[in-house]
Amino acid sequence: LHTNISWQSLPERRLMNKDILLQALNVANKAVASKPLYPIMGCVLLTSKDGRMVINSSNFDLSIQVEIESDTELEIAVPAKKLGEIIGNLADKDVFLKQKDNTLNVKSGKYKANINGVVNDYPGVDFSGAMKYVDVIGFREQTQSVTYAASTNVNLPINGILFELEGDSITMVSTDGIRLAIAKEGYPDVGTGSVLIPNANLREIHKIINQVKADTIGFSIAENSIRFDIRGDLDVKVNSLLISANFPNYHNIIPESYSTKAVVRTSQLVSACKQANVISRENNGFVKLTVGNGIWLYTSADIGQTETFVEATCEGNIEIGVNIDYLMDALASSIMAEISLEFSGSNR
Repeated sequence: LHTNISWQSLPERRLMNKDILLQALNVANKAVASKPLYPIMGCVLLTSKDGRMVINSSNFDLSIQVEIESDTELEIAVPAKKLGEIIGNLADKDVFLKQKDNTLNVKSGKYKANINGVVNDYPGVDFSGAMKYVDVIGFREQTQSVTYAASTNVNLPINGILFELEGDSITMVSTDGIRLAIAKEGYPDVGTGSVLIPNANLREIHKIINQVKADTIGFSIAENSIRFDIRGDLDVKVNSLLISANFPNYHNIIPESYSTKAVVRTSQLVSACKQANVISRENNGFVKLTVGNGIWLYTSADIGQTETFVEATCEGNIEIGVNIDYLMDALASSIMAEISLEFSGSNR
């Protein structure tokens, strides 16, 4: 970053509102490596002409393209973090960008800066492909319902989310070897097949859907990647490499019947879990549930004991020990006002 800046020969060309540019950079930065192996991987590529700017970012595994309006012309790769910090700290709403050789000039109000570009070939990503568009709300809820339960070990196939296309529905499945989450949603004519998407990438896609307030989402599956077209406040394309591994056979894990069932208000059970967790975190999160005439939650540790009651409609009776953290994760993944807890034995 130079401090001796000369602007005499640079025409001022208004790019856009600072907040729009910053939002686009924040989305693109999701695919910028925090500790890049190569300098170019810590950059965003800005390409602008004919009234549109395309911002590209990639860490090889995940690539993002954001398109916004622009009235300047440039093609330059600059450090993503520095550009984001500069734009984020601007006081004025109008931002002017100009490229001079391999330098990006930024001006806003009384502020001026030059950012040296990184001279390397930026990795090209193919975002083309015939898209299958699905309901945004259903897709967003699906991803929220499964990403919490996937393994964080990047060396295991269960680090991925199984994405199964079944003609008129999509099933997403995740597991960390201890818990399992399955979410099925109906969509017309999505085709057939299955792929394994890295959990970290699907999490970022879920964040982008929320961040741009998406009203449209489509996907296209290629040989070794899956592409998403996300449109809302911004137009965003995402390309994620797939995991080349076999997901465990999950079909026989969830029991087909239950011996005890409790239907409960989600918010009330969440509140009770939080109360129990004050003590249970001192005992590795262990809580005993007694289900019958409602649900009782008991926990104890060296520091003390708690018990709390939640009204519920119950079939049968059971006592079972649970990890309250796992239960709270599952509850947090649901937007439903009521949920059912089904038990097939004192340990299932």
